[in-house]
Amino acid sequence: MRKFFTFISVAAFMAVSCSEKEPNTGGNSGNSNTEPKPVSFKIESSVLAFRSPSLDENGAGNFNDGDRNSVFFSDGKGSMKSAMQYTYGSTCLWDDLVLAADEEVSVTACWPELSATDKDGLMAEAEAYVWNSSKDNGKSDLLLAEPVSAVAGKTEKITLAFGHKLHKFSVELSAAEGEDISSEELAEAEIKLSGVLPEIKVNMASATLGTAQGKSADFSGKGSEYWFIIPPQPAGQIELTVSFGGKDFTTKVADCNVDGKPVVNLESGKVFTLKIGVSKEKPFTIVGQAISGWESQGSADGSIEL
Repeated sequence: MRKFFTFISVAAFMAVSCSEKEPNTGGNSGNSNTEPKPVSFKIESSVLAFRSPSLDENGAGNFNDGDRNSVFFSDGKGSMKSAMQYTYGSTCLWDDLVLAADEEVSVTACWPELSATDKDGLMAEAEAYVWNSSKDNGKSDLLLAEPVSAVAGKTEKITLAFGHKLHKFSVELSAAEGEDISSEELAEAEIKLSGVLPEIKVNMASATLGTAQGKSADFSGKGSEYWFIIPPQPAGQIELTVSFGGKDFTTKVADCNVDGKPVVNLESGKVFTLKIGVSKEKPFTIVGQAISGWESQGSADGSIEL
């Protein structure tokens, strides 16, 4: 008996079936020799606080038909058994995974999908996978689904919850009190995050990250609001520089304070926000506190003179 499964994308746990149609069972109800209807399982995917998938401004959303995930099946101890590329809206067969009947597996997934297309290629790519934020100036996100258990050929429903695994560093600029600075002027501000370790090893079987590594890198952009997605890592020597009106404002992230405590680590799945009041004549000031769609790490308060 050929057993199949489909994936379902959900937002706020509202399921929308991605299966286009039930597979043909090869006969009709009046034929006693008809092969039994295949036993299926479905995968539901929610995104905790995440084109790509459809996202809102807080980073929450869902997958749509045509979106792709790389899905991994392991023994639960770190050894990968099979892998596949899944496109929402399609139907897949258990047989294609080449798993033993009734085999217990741990299921994880990632977005964006890996580049390989076949099982062996995916498993090899997953084994050596290292995320590098420098490739897109810190503008790409990585979502991993935590491991869930399934039994090959038996489990009928698998629920995957995707979450952000990297760190989001956010900068928001505003005119300091009493300053006459237009939004057009603020949009010309230059923002640079330097001293960042840009790479991190990803364990696809366990949906976990290693330790940030690689040659120290800089990330830069322009605008009144800007963010960078980087590997979680110690604040260490990371510096933020804002250039506006011919003046440069530089601060070490480790010198910032949240709730009276220095920032030691830029943590996985969290957002650190710096709100900075800029001036044409006076010192820039770090002000306020912000909460974002990812689990917030807080924002720094205080002031620093140039």
